[in-house]
Amino acid sequence: MFRLHILGQMASKGIDHSTCPKARVVGALWSLAERGFAEVLLKSFRPNSVKVFVKVNVLDVIELYGEPDRKRMYFWRDVLSKCHFDYVVCRRQTLEPLIAIELDDPTRRPRTSTEVDVKTTATARARFPVVRFNAATTPTPQAVRERLIEAYRAARDGAVLEEMG
Repeated sequence: MFRLHILGQMASKGIDHSTCPKARVVGALWSLAERGFAEVLLKSFRPNSVKVFVKVNVLDVIELYGEPDRKRMYFWRDVLSKCHFDYVVCRRQTLEPLIAIELDDPTRRPRTSTEVDVKTTATARARFPVVRFNAATTPTPQAVRERLIEAYRAARDGAVLEEMG
């Protein structure tokens, strides 16, 4: 049975909870540019064919497996656990991840080259397409659609992304 633990009722386990800094809920999960791009992104797919999730952890999309060297596996899991995709487009019915989108937004913290490199390596190994867009531009839904189809076909050896219509 699932048990809900309220933070104040959890055992300390060696952590001095009184040292936690002040905290507050952020105003929004995305910037105005990210929100605007999401609207264009949704228009590039057939209506009601996909669900789009924001700020998805890479390891919720990419599974690492088959590495006999445990240290290497832990290293890659640790590095990738700190990374996220800005948007992940999934099939509406199954929530199968189809493609990820990275939005280079100057109003957000810039990504490190290490973060970009490890995501690129892991997604290439998984044959999972990732497309980068610049938030300073305003592409049309048709332009977004074309770039997504191109990236999907390249990653999946010419497979068709049927949700694109």
